[in-house]
Amino acid sequence: MSKLRARIQWAGLLLGPLLALAVYALLPGEYPDAEGKTVVFEQAGRVVLGGMIWMAIWWLTEAVEVTTTALLPLVLF
Repeated sequence: MSKLRARIQWAGLLLGPLLALAVYALLPGEYPDAEGKTVVFEQAGRVVLGGMIWMAIWWLTEAVEVTTTALLPLVLF
């Protein structure tokens, strides 16, 4: 394995959960819809979006096996 690929995998391994937590923390608890009404952005929605970011980073960087990444939602949710 090349050094660059190993670095990318390590970066993905660390950045996946860190960015997932950042997305979860930075998303607002409520937002205005198209009509201007305030809609609550439930915790479950923020968790799912964070998990999706985590999985995407691991898939793109191949930080872990794809089959392991596919099982991540079972662990998270």
